[in-house]
Amino acid sequence: MSNENNKRKDALLGEPHGTAAGRLRKLIIFDLAGRLGLLRCHRCASAIESPDSFSIEHVDSWQSAADPRASFFDMRNIAFSHLVCNVRASSGRGEHNKRKTLCVNGHSLDAANTLLRQDGHRDCRACNTNRMREERRRDPSYGRTA
Repeated sequence: MSNENNKRKDALLGEPHGTAAGRLRKLIIFDLAGRLGLLRCHRCASAIESPDSFSIEHVDSWQSAADPRASFFDMRNIAFSHLVCNVRASSGRGEHNKRKTLCVNGHSLDAANTLLRQDGHRDCRACNTNRMREERRRDPSYGRTA
């Protein structure tokens, strides 16, 4: 009987019930994150505009943690990001850059001071801010839109 019930649900939804339920959970989390003002990408810090680009990820790898299960379920280890940023980060791109702990100017490359570029490389947020200030000092309209 349950098999017939599942087929009925699939037909009503136009897709497998499990797929639809997963999509609904993602929409609920996206909506709640938006209401709480949490739709900023953990990796690139820009706004996450749609549920299609929304991803939930672990800040630190739970697989290499001393207690993987505890790290997996630790809510302080959860962040939101663009799906593309999350996939890039987990694909190993820029692996040589991930080992660096300081930028060329000696700033710490920790989570708070690191920007992830779309090509997977990390940039120092402090150096980026300093560069933008210098450019704006030379040209006040630099980086500003009309």
